[in-house]
Amino acid sequence: MKTSSAQPAPDVAGASSAGSEISAALEDYLEIILELSSRTSAVRVRDIARAKAVRMPTVTWALRSLAARELVAYRAREYVALTSAGAAIAQRVAGRHLLLERFLSEILDVPPATSAQDACRLEHDLSGITLERLSAFVEYVQTCPGVGTAFLERFRDHFGRRPASVRCPLAGRGEPGAPGARVAAGAPLVPLTRIPEGCRVVVSRLLAGREQRSDLLKQGIVPGAVLAIARAGGSRRVTVIRLQGRELALQAKQAARVLVMAQDAQPPDEEAGSSKSRAGLA
Repeated sequence: MKTSSAQPAPDVAGASSAGSEISAALEDYLEIILELSSRTSAVRVRDIARAKAVRMPTVTWALRSLAARELVAYRAREYVALTSAGAAIAQRVAGRHLLLERFLSEILDVPPATSAQDACRLEHDLSGITLERLSAFVEYVQTCPGVGTAFLERFRDHFGRRPASVRCPLAGRGEPGAPGARVAAGAPLVPLTRIPEGCRVVVSRLLAGREQRSDLLKQGIVPGAVLAIARAGGSRRVTVIRLQGRELALQAKQAARVLVMAQDAQPPDEEAGSSKSRAGLA
């Protein structure tokens, strides 16, 4: 998501018809509303203007455009809320941002501020196939016992910025996600179907084919995302998760493909799934 100085109203106009693809600027507004909604029950125009770093008339113009596409519920002098269609787009963009920021900072070792800014520039134009490959690559490097450490050490040696400590997230051997496979902190990777209600977990791996993976990624369920279990479904019923203030229902087969670990067992940046280190939302 980009923060910017005040922009004239025409800059935020996106596609011309409801339901069509929208501009990156309008996607930013949806993402900001989603982020604000996860922290407060009432999102106002001035809150959005402050987060986006633009003037209130510019926000009003954007909201009218989004309302015409039925992506937000908005009337003058009233609170702003995402519709189900708007929330779906916002969640998809937020998931892309998280994945890109993790790739840039954790794999390429790009400084945090730069990785956040670059993720904002890239998140809108990433194709579905590229997103799938990138997600799989991040998982592979960070969860495969025989790849992560050596690969990252050699890569960072190559450009002369080897960190003091690089470690593979798995302490044992075996297939990633297999029974007994453990992260560095000692927490096992387990399917979402085995997590009890009320727990907060971090997505580690998606054991899914291309179609199923694509469905999960579109909902913002990406490696590194922090989820709360609103209703445990087990291996037969629907599991309801809470992700950035939005509830999502996953069928048992979908939930079984999402491998997670306890939130307190993840690497240092444990709020990666819920905050994006962006100046505009500080």
